[in-house]
This record gives sequence, C-alpha cells and structure tokens, in this order.
Amino acid sequence: MTRENEKELGNAKIYVVGNPEKINKVLTELQSRCGGVDFVGGDATLNIQRMKELKAELDGILVFGTYLDRELGSIGLPTIMVKDLWSWEKGIQRFYRDYKVLTTCLSETDLSPSISSQRLDDLTEKTKLIVALSKVKKSRLLDITHQETIQPCDQRDSKPSDYDESYPKILKELFGLEVVKISFESLNQEIECIEAKEAEEVADRWINEAQKVSNTTREHVVKSAKMYLAVVKLMQQYNANSVTMSGWSGFADGKIDAFPCLGNTELSKKLIPNNCESLIDALVTEMLGIYIMGRPGFVGDTVVDPLNGVIIWGHCKCPINPHGGDRVPYIIRDHTGWPKGTGAGVQVELPLNETITATKVSVYDRKISVLTGTTVSGRSLYKGFDDILCRTKLAAKVNTRAFLKNYDSGTFGIHKVIFYGDWRETFKNLATLTGFEIVEEDK
Repeated sequence: MTRENEKELGNAKIYVVGNPEKINKVLTELQSRCGGVDFVGGDATLNIQRMKELKAELDGILVFGTYLDRELGSIGLPTIMVKDLWSWEKGIQRFYRDYKVLTTCLSETDLSPSISSQRLDDLTEKTKLIVALSKVKKSRLLDITHQETIQPCDQRDSKPSDYDESYPKILKELFGLEVVKISFESLNQEIECIEAKEAEEVADRWINEAQKVSNTTREHVVKSAKMYLAVVKLMQQYNANSVTMSGWSGFADGKIDAFPCLGNTELSKKLIPNNCESLIDALVTEMLGIYIMGRPGFVGDTVVDPLNGVIIWGHCKCPINPHGGDRVPYIIRDHTGWPKGTGAGVQVELPLNETITATKVSVYDRKISVLTGTTVSGRSLYKGFDDILCRTKLAAKVNTRAFLKNYDSGTFGIHKVIFYGDWRETFKNLATLTGFEIVEEDK
C-alpha cells in the first residue's frame, strides 16, 4: 500500500467552459501539474442545463470568462471562475460570496515571468482542491472500534441529540465518504493469522530505524507490528484507503493488547490517511492534507499557555515525515497514561523554527478552523517536557489571546491536525468550495 493507491480512486471530472482555442494550452498545463483530472464539456459559453444534467458525474466546474449568473452557483458544485485580466471588473467575488465559487485571474500580457507563473500557480492550487475533494468522495474509511457513538474521544463540550444518527448522513452528503465500522474481534482474528516472522521483521526494522528504544520491549514492538499488518489486511479486505481505531479505549477496556501508534507512523510514511481514537473529523482533515499537500498531519490534543504565548499539541502517534518525503529522528517509548513499560509509542523530534498550520474540519457543523504559528522547543520552556502527557509534543508560538477567545471545543473538539507549512489560504479556499464556514482562531 502506497500513495499509488490514490490512482485507484480515479480521476476527478471537471466541466470546462471556455473558448477551446484560448484555453487548451492552459488545460494541458493544469493536467500536468495537478494529475488525476479529466476535463470534460468544452462549451464556449455557459450551458447551465447541460451541467445540471451531468452534475452527478462531475466533481467541479472550471469557467474561463466572467459570468454573473446565480444559476451557476446554485448547481452546488465546487467552481473556479477564471477572469481575463483585461475584461472589465464586475465584482464576481462579491456576487458569488454565498456560493461554492473561487475566482482567479490569467493574462497573456505580463512582462514579468514571475507574475505570469504566479497566476498559473494560483489556478493550479485551486484546481487541486477539487481533485482532492474528488478523492475523498471516492474513498472508504475503516473505523475499528467497540463503541457505538461517533468520535467519543474528541471530548466536545456537548453533543446535539441527533449527532450520532445524523453524522454519517452528513458525512456522506457533504464529502461522499463512506465509513465502514468493524469490531475489535475482527481485528484480533486477523492478528492471530499474522506470522510471527513477518511481524518480527517489521518490528526490527522499526527498532533499527529509531534512535533508541526506551522503557519498552521488543515484545511490545512486535505486538504493534502484528496489529499494523492485520490493519493493512483489513483495509485491503474492506477496500478502505484510510483507517482509524479506538486504540486508547480499546486497550483500557481489554479489547486489544497493543497500541496502534507505530502502525500509524508506518502508514503515514506511505501517505495513507490514518489516526487513532476513531477521530473521524480529524481523519477527514488528514485525508485532505495528504491529497492536497502531499504530507501527513500530526493529530494532537490541545494545551494552551498564554503567558509563554504557545499552544502545545500532543499524542503518542506522530508521522516522521512531516514534509511528506523526509524522515526525522524518533524514539520508541512506552505509551503514556499507563504503568511504566506499557505498550509502545513514538517520541518524534519534529522540526523547530518552521511555520505550521493547525486545522480541523467539523463535518456536523460545516465549519473549518485554522490558525498558523511557528514551532519552538518545548524543552526550553518546561522542565521534564518529554515526560509530560503524550510522548510526542509540538509547541508553537501563536496568538494565544485570540485563540482562547475563539476556541470552540463544542464544534471542533480538543484535537487539531497540524501540518508543516503555511496552508491558511488553502483551507480558506477549501471552505469556499465546500460551502463551509471558515473560523480563523488566531484572528
């Protein structure tokens, strides 16, 4: 299983409106840059009726030209309108502000190669959002759990009475995403079928890859490897390309005898969306991050220190490839929250002095939160930092005063997904294309 599995999801189908003689070169360049996209249609001018007829087959609309037509917005598909710089300004952003419409601008008269390139870059990045949403729509999410409620570990301050019943329907309606729930019994049966030699080879590879192993044993690592191999087989069996598991509560309730942390890290190396604790909102966010930016996210519980002006996010599962294709050092340690020597997790040395984006999709509430910050050393701020709460912790300088005023755990829970890089505009644009409200928590 690798990111090559994305190809199995098929290409996004985007309906194009525009003069073929003028736009074919741009479309060819977009296909090269975006990958996984087919451009269909090709009407010289708007044909609303035809787009409505084909809506079920389409993932988005790409319009070259300036049209003020609310019927276009009412189709409800993610839409990009490409304005010619030298057409009269008609206020299309304001006109379509209540619709799933993004705008951009191209020109054939730029003297600056840099400006010309930036224009095409902007169109490319916005088109990639439609491609990513198409991949999510064609995905299947495997949730391994013994709990009936939806994401019980996200600790929202309160849940609407219809939350658990409505959530799967809303997820399917908004993202087309199907969730397959299976029990720990199914997982344990698959674990029993894993050959010891295969699990030992995986475990020894993890041990050799790590800087060291601390307060845990090879036996615990082998158990984690067996679980990882079983999860991969179940994903194949259920044709799922993303996975989450109620690992903490499953271990606490005696349903499983290992934690999924090391397996999660391995899946992240292969850019396969995953997390623990059956956090569906966070997993949808991770899927979008991988499909848009080509890098995994770090899911963490939130701690705020307003005097130091930092937020700390922590978990015992973390990618070791925060930029996608890189590798950073890590230690295999026992899992926090249990007697010393219990289980196996990872303590990852995440890069310092870099911009990060912390974000979260709230499916039920149709909102996306976003903030940016700069990573700093927690060890320079707190004694015993490595042994506080979770094994991996990321500390970042942010506008904590604004965050505390805006933080809404009732909507977004206590977890965030942290991506390396400044992706604020990306998620703001994503909110527009999905019809979600954007919440800038640090503003």
